[in-house]
Amino acid sequence: MALRRRGQSVWRDNNFERSWITNGKLQHYINDHGLRGVLSNFQSSQAAIEAKEYAIDFSTLANQNIKCSAGHKYDYLIRRDVQLAADLLKQTHSQTRGGDGYVQVDLPPHSLFQAQSAIAEAQILWDSIGWRNLMLRIPGEHPGCVKVLSREDNR
Repeated sequence: MALRRRGQSVWRDNNFERSWITNGKLQHYINDHGLRGVLSNFQSSQAAIEAKEYAIDFSTLANQNIKCSAGHKYDYLIRRDVQLAADLLKQTHSQTRGGDGYVQVDLPPHSLFQAQSAIAEAQILWDSIGWRNLMLRIPGEHPGCVKVLSREDNR
C-alpha cells in the first residue's frame, strides 16, 4: 500500500493462474495488498495447462462429449478466467476511472500475421469477454503497429 500512496500501481505479471481466482488469492491481493491489475500471456497460460490447472475442465468437456478443437477449448477456458479476474478488478477499474483495474491478455499468436485477422480476433475477444476492463496486448513490432494503425483508421 505504500507504493499506492506514492502514486504507483502494482500489477501481477505472468503466472496468471486459475487457482489464484478460485481460491480467493487474487481477491486477497486486491483487497489487502493493493493489487491493481493482472497481465496474462500465452506462456503463462501454457504453463498452467501443463501444470494440470485445467485438467478438470478438459475432463468435463470430454465427458460432455463436446467436440471442438484444442484451440477452441483453450479459448473458452482462458476467456472464462479473464472474465472472472476482470470481474474481481471491476471495482478498482471504477474507483480509478479506468486508470487501473485491468486484465491484460495477448491476442492469439495465429492472428498476429495479418492486420485484418488481428483486428477481427481483437473484436471477437473483446465481445466475448464483455468487460470494459479488458486490455488487449498487441506486439509492438512493425506488424503490430500496422494493426493498431489500421484499427484507428477504421474508427
